[in-house]
Amino acid sequence: MPPRARAANTRQILLTAARRLLGSGKAASLEAVARSAGVSRLTVYYHFASRRGLLEALLGDAGPAPSVAGLEDLVESSCAAWASDREVLRALRAHSVLDRDLGQVVEEREEERRERWRGLASELLEAGRLEDGLSLASATDALAVLSGFEVYDALAGRRSPRAVAALILRLAGGIVRPATPGVPAQA
Repeated sequence: MPPRARAANTRQILLTAARRLLGSGKAASLEAVARSAGVSRLTVYYHFASRRGLLEALLGDAGPAPSVAGLEDLVESSCAAWASDREVLRALRAHSVLDRDLGQVVEEREEERRERWRGLASELLEAGRLEDGLSLASATDALAVLSGFEVYDALAGRRSPRAVAALILRLAGGIVRPATPGVPAQA
């Protein structure tokens, strides 16, 4: 196996070990992840540089910048992402209450996600698609909350990610007016 592919494989093994630890309710220290993956702690440092780097990798990125044209796709892809690692994300958020480093990573990631929604809310405001009297700040807050993990997790139950996305989009109907037929969405 080429070195780059071997490194990518090792990184995935480490992330899987961390997910497994968190999913079982255990903390994901670098030492515990290394032990679970059957590698040295230096290997974990090599791939993530720090515990914070490992935690950031587990949380993934804040996602693509939302656009007016892709609102439905964005909500659906967010729900699919939340569903794919639901137990781990639930554990990460629970641990973030007591773990200052993790709490900071979660907070920063949520702020990045919120800023992306602010951009979308701004586009919606300019396109005249926000409900009357709704400020940019209120629309941003509402869209960020509706699209967050906690809402997904609360609504998921026995619903599929697609069904949760449809419900979230229906709830967002109180914030965002439908596009006017024949009028192209602003990109």
